[in-house]
Amino acid sequence: MHCSVISSDLWVINIIVGHFTLSSVFVLSLKNLIPPDPMARFHLKRGFPQEEFPDLCRNFTWMGRILTLDLYRRQFNRCTQSGVIFDDVTRPGDYLGPVAVGCVAGDAESYILFCDFFDRVIEAYHEQKITSRTPESCVPYNQLISVRVGG
Repeated sequence: MHCSVISSDLWVINIIVGHFTLSSVFVLSLKNLIPPDPMARFHLKRGFPQEEFPDLCRNFTWMGRILTLDLYRRQFNRCTQSGVIFDDVTRPGDYLGPVAVGCVAGDAESYILFCDFFDRVIEAYHEQKITSRTPESCVPYNQLISVRVGG
């Protein structure tokens, strides 16, 4: 067994197992647990968020009202497994009229990945705050009647 100090708070213990040291085997297994970055697979040539931020001065959609440069910066380097980037989500808002929401979820993972943006648009459109609580019924249960369907 061989111990070495890399820095003041990091120790490496090497135990030789066959041709590999146990620390190198452990590092290799940890690297396999890290999910691959989907952005790296698509090799997109992107500039800076400030350069690519859409011009929203004549955009009256809900997306145009919600999207700020700070929000755009947070979402800029994110990508779903199928290659949907934040620009794909907001691009329809550049061409739609004032009654539109102005954004689309490119795939099922888009809503999860960009939920910070989507939740704000949904809240603004429905004029209600999204909560995790189940809404309470406004009908008392004792006033409900049973109806038989299909005779």
